[in-house]
Amino acid sequence: MVNKTGQQSQHARVKHEVGLRIIRGVYPSGDLLPHEQDLIATLGVSRSVLREAMRTLAAKGLVEPKKRVGTRVTERDRWNLLDDDVIAWHAKAPERRKDMLRQVVEARRMIEPSAAMLAAKRRDPGGIQAVSDAMQGMIEAGTDLQAYLNADIEFHRSIYRACGNELIGQMGEILLGALRISHAVSSRVPKPIERSLPLHKSVANAIVRGSATTAYRAMTRLIESATEDLRATLGLDTTGAKP
Repeated sequence: MVNKTGQQSQHARVKHEVGLRIIRGVYPSGDLLPHEQDLIATLGVSRSVLREAMRTLAAKGLVEPKKRVGTRVTERDRWNLLDDDVIAWHAKAPERRKDMLRQVVEARRMIEPSAAMLAAKRRDPGGIQAVSDAMQGMIEAGTDLQAYLNADIEFHRSIYRACGNELIGQMGEILLGALRISHAVSSRVPKPIERSLPLHKSVANAIVRGSATTAYRAMTRLIESATEDLRATLGLDTTGAKP
């Protein structure tokens, strides 16, 4: 008998395997998934585990179960592309990775410079302190790349929150999962911390000083540097994404 922890582990595995196959096109949009009994045999799980995984995938917009018909893979425009799992599956799928990261670059260019500009304009004391603290966390990470990347995410989160616009703040929170994947790829270049830390400092300093235009430009330079790193590591073509 499988205990609750074991069921949760099996559920996560089935969700991941089926979700990744959908993202990769092994199970194409519009097609029915294999019959339930076939999936149970292929994946080696119980009916209850499989059905729970299907409910999770349905909540992410990837599948739609119908009685007496089966479970159909939905069209891509119904997928929750900002869901953390869906983002991670795109990153693991060679067929999808570049396009997903290109779209992350485009979204960052639209949102982050404006968020930095607003944070500098409004200079909310709590927001300024959060940006400063996050910057200090990046500095204190030293040469520990994972600690640095975690602090980097907190730095961007602090700017989304400091901008004083709740809509941008929520859009930023949604973008953070994709940003984490982008950072993991772009940090494969030689000396990633030495390359990016001064650019982050420029953004933080401009926000703390209340220099909105400088903050906008500094964030733009930071994004373009990260984009160059993506080009270097993946051959990513983002030239058409520039405004």
